[in-house]
Amino acid sequence: MNDTEGKPENAGGSNTTTKKSIVSAQATSRLIVKNIPRHITEDRLRKHFASKGIVTDCKVMKKHEKSRLFCFIGYKTEQEAVTAKKFFHNSFIDTSRIMVDFAKPQGDPDLPRAWSKHSKGSSAYAALNGKD
Repeated sequence: MNDTEGKPENAGGSNTTTKKSIVSAQATSRLIVKNIPRHITEDRLRKHFASKGIVTDCKVMKKHEKSRLFCFIGYKTEQEAVTAKKFFHNSFIDTSRIMVDFAKPQGDPDLPRAWSKHSKGSSAYAALNGKD
C-alpha cells in the first residue's frame, strides 16, 4: 500500500487508467495545429492533413493579413481526428515542428484565462475598472 494515496501500488509504476479512455473523453472532430509555417496556405494544409481522413474545413488564423502561426482542421469523424492527431503531433511541415491537439469550444472552462486589461474576468481589468 502507498501511504499517500491509499491505493495499492502498481508494480510497473504506470497508472491503471488507459490513455485511450482519456483521449476519447476529450476528442472532437476539430484539431488545432500550432506552430505552422507563416507562408503556408489553407489549400496546402488541407492536402497535407487529408492523408488521414476527409478534411471538412481548414482555417489559418490571421491578424492584419499576417499568419498567427496556428490553424484549425476539421475532419468528418472524431475517429479520423484521433488518428490524425496521433500521426501529425510533433511532426514537421517544412522546417516547422507542429503541435496538434483537439480544439476546445469558445467559453470552455479549461481554456486559459484572459489576461488583457481589456478582457472582463482578468485581474488587470478588475484593477482598472473595479469589480464587476
